[in-house]
Amino acid sequence: MPGERRYDERIVDQDFAPCSTSNQEGIMDLEKREPKKLYRSRRDKKIAGVAGGMAEYFGIDPTLVRIVWVLLLLPGGVPGFILYLVCWLIIPLEPGPAV
Repeated sequence: MPGERRYDERIVDQDFAPCSTSNQEGIMDLEKREPKKLYRSRRDKKIAGVAGGMAEYFGIDPTLVRIVWVLLLLPGGVPGFILYLVCWLIIPLEPGPAV
């Protein structure tokens, strides 16, 4: 059928086809990984590193996160400001020396 390929005598949807016929190494790599942790950034910070750390965690541009913070500050400022302070207090600083 169109859009399907045969791997190891099984029919697999082309969008979800494995990179190789033996995928055991990839599965084991996923099991060994430590969970991703959210930190305030030491390298990419303007105030406390909250936006930079969130951007690193989610893999997006820090400018986009900063724009969201500014938008949260616009309708009165209090909800966004309090949320930023809570994140500043709760999210730990990235380990290691400052760069």
